Amino acid sequence: MDTGVEVYLSADHGHQTDTYFKVYEVIPCWFRREPRAQTVHLRAVLREGVLQVSDCKIQVKYCALGLPYGDVMRIRKTFHVLNVGNGHLHLEARTEGMWSIVQDHNLQNTCGSGCACVTQSGQRTKSVALHYQPLSSNEMTVEVCIHSAEVWPKVDTSTNSPPLYNQWKKTVTPLYFYDKDNVLLMTLSLILNLEYPRVNIEPAAIDFGFVTDGDTRKTYFTVSHTSRTTTLYLETKWLGSDDFSLWPKTLLLSPGTCEPVYVQYTARWRRGPVEGVARVEHCGGAGAGAGAGAGWCWSALPVRAAAARDQRCRAPPHDHTDDSRLLPPGAL
Repeated sequence: MDTGVEVYLSADHGHQTDTYFKVYEVIPCWFRREPRAQTVHLRAVLREGVLQVSDCKIQVKYCALGLPYGDVMRIRKTFHVLNVGNGHLHLEARTEGMWSIVQDHNLQNTCGSGCACVTQSGQRTKSVALHYQPLSSNEMTVEVCIHSAEVWPKVDTSTNSPPLYNQWKKTVTPLYFYDKDNVLLMTLSLILNLEYPRVNIEPAAIDFGFVTDGDTRKTYFTVSHTSRTTTLYLETKWLGSDDFSLWPKTLLLSPGTCEPVYVQYTARWRRGPVEGVARVEHCGGAGAGAGAGAGWCWSALPVRAAAARDQRCRAPPHDHTDDSRLLPPGAL
């Protein structure tokens, strides 16, 4: 329907009021100039997705003593994957080895009794397809599965010598990101650092020499460990003649500390010297020696003494230690 009204939108100027425009009636002799021609340039812009991740590497540090004997330990890490471009981004993430990608990662109640215990759910896979809108991001969760039997040091059980192994083991697994044309866009390093503490004993051996029958001698050795992150719960064991006694039976050693273990020998006449081994081991599967791959976190100290009937070897009981647990027979 023709109303006879023409609306012309000109440049914004003058005093600003609540009136957005004015309508003038077309009367005789009314004139309006035609607006100037305007040029519009159209330019084609490529819209593409650009991949970016929040971390340059994913690193897990763990002490091998915390691994369950004959079982597995699963550890998860989460980071962000971003599309900082102005187009859609289609990806495929792939990994291998001990690592896997977790889809639909969330926490669920384990028992349902309200005790706040949770379990980590989600589907584990080695590859997953991803799609990101322009200027969007999402969390990605990766999981490392550590089998104790595979990563614990192998120990030669035929000898009583303390095992030798490296204190750290580092494995690097790549996480690949491919585009929809299977072109590699980025590689993210998944790093697993396992610490293998060593138990150290000083001195390397103890020899009480000749001790007159019925006399006692007492000394000590020092126990420490190499872990920089873990407190070790250790147990002392004596293997050999019952003429020797050890104290204490257990040790709790923080990183960078050491504790003494006292050894007392009570001479009883025997034909020849008596020997034994003081063994200090981790109170767990790594120190129990329960099977192949176990019993690797321990150390041992050989102890030797000989009883003599020669009274010239007799001497008052000496104790240059500060321990009052081990006392000569009849001292109480």
